[in-house]
This record gives sequence, C-alpha cells and structure tokens, in this order.
Amino acid sequence: MRFSFPPGAALAATYSVVQRTLLPLILLGVTQLYAQSSEIGQGSINAVIGSDSGKERRLEGHPGYIGRAGLRPGQTVKITLHCPAAQKGDAVIFMALDGGRVLQAEQALRVGQDGTATCKYEGGSSPGLYRILVRAGSQEQLLEFYVLDLARPGNNPPRVKIVD
Repeated sequence: MRFSFPPGAALAATYSVVQRTLLPLILLGVTQLYAQSSEIGQGSINAVIGSDSGKERRLEGHPGYIGRAGLRPGQTVKITLHCPAAQKGDAVIFMALDGGRVLQAEQALRVGQDGTATCKYEGGSSPGLYRILVRAGSQEQLLEFYVLDLARPGNNPPRVKIVD
C-alpha cells in the first residue's frame, strides 16, 4: 500500500510541530535543548519545595528546567534552590511569569556559601500552570507549579502531586 501526500504537506506538519514546541522556548530565551543526557542534575539547579506542614518535594533539575509540583489554590510554599558550587555568591532572581506571588526578603537574594537560595511562593487562586523563571548568575531555568482543580480532579494533569 502506498501513501501519497499533497506537495508541501510534510513541510506544513513540520512547521506546525516547531511552532507549537520550539517557538515558546525560543521566546523564553532557551538556547539549548538536551535529550537523554548524562548532564541531567550535573551543573543544574535542583529545588526542594516545602509546605507549611513540613513535607517536602525534591525536584532534580535538567538544563533549562527544574521541574513541576502541584499546589492547592492560594497555597504558599518555600522554595530552596540547590545550586552548583561555582554559583556561590551569585545573585538570584525569581520571576513569576503567569501569576502568583514571589515572596522574598527586601535585600538582594544571593546563593549562600552552602549553595542554597530560598524564597517563598504563593500560588494563584485559579487552577492551571504557573511558571517561575529562576535566574542564578548567568543560568536560567523554569520552575513550574500546577494549581490543581480540586472541584474537577479530571481536569488535572497526571502525576502532579500536591506539596502538603
């Protein structure tokens, strides 16, 4: 059996995939993508997300991406970054891209001598994805929180667990 496609169909399909997957990364300034690399967790920023009850969720960073954790609407969590040793003393910036509030001290935040930097984040009140751009020195990575829809659990993505 032979399949035939109209001229340009493969190009249109390829463009559609690039537009949906790579264009958002390019707009965020991501300049390198890694697939199945031994570099995962090596030289990347890792995070521990802690709740008020003392429970924690560890996220192992990949180049450009730290990971995703679930929140209840309006939940506040503590974010502790674990940075590579070379970043000690570097300035750290947390930028909420989709809402929610980054709560931190008034003075400039820096990676401590123990390699950590900490702030608090209050998730939004509406279900959905909330991204935080984390910049430590010259390294940028995305941290994602998904505020779960408690009224309609079927709307939530699979394998996203609440930190509580």
